[in-house]
Amino acid sequence: MGKADRQGAGRSQRVPYRPGEDPGRRHERRKDCAAADVALLLDWCEHHEFTVTRKNEGHHWIILHPTFRAEWWPSSAKLVFDQRWEHGIHCHDVEQVIQQLSRRLPPVTQATRSP
Repeated sequence: MGKADRQGAGRSQRVPYRPGEDPGRRHERRKDCAAADVALLLDWCEHHEFTVTRKNEGHHWIILHPTFRAEWWPSSAKLVFDQRWEHGIHCHDVEQVIQQLSRRLPPVTQATRSP
């Protein structure tokens, strides 16, 4: 997991970068924000066939879909799909994680849509 992220999800509105902030404090803010927004993620996941497990006191989130696996470490902002560490995405908050999860959902076809 020590590899640098390949891409970023952009600037966070929820956990903005603060120049000069101690990295430990920044990591703590990210984790606290994720904990505060867990209901948002759980609600979204429930409607899109995901299950979420939080481990290590909220430091490691495992987000499972029938077609892929995502893991997120809020404090370091690392999001990884299917354990492809070299393709990590830097996601600062739950909204950015949801955006990345949405991009990987299979397309909805006419046959699978509800009337």
